[in-house]
Amino acid sequence: MPLHPQVQPILDGLAAAAGPRLEDMAPSEAREMFRALAQLAAGAEVARVEDRAIPGPGGEIPLRVYWPTEPAGEPPGVLVWLHGGGWVIGDLD
Repeated sequence: MPLHPQVQPILDGLAAAAGPRLEDMAPSEAREMFRALAQLAAGAEVARVEDRAIPGPGGEIPLRVYWPTEPAGEPPGVLVWLHGGGWVIGDLD
């Protein structure tokens, strides 16, 4: 699958940035950097956000539901995003 054109400038900026790469940092440092980078991205406006949890094999799994701002004639589509930064540096926020 080709890379979306809006993502390339972000990747280019990260590659050109001075300092260590996330994968070369200690997990605690990488978490801090990852959170700081996430703060720079503006999310789309939504009508409502719900934090929920579902049962998992090791306990509850947190999840977040975003509701669209404008009601559609049909139920909104669903996107399930299962990415956790290698399950080391990412979190629900």
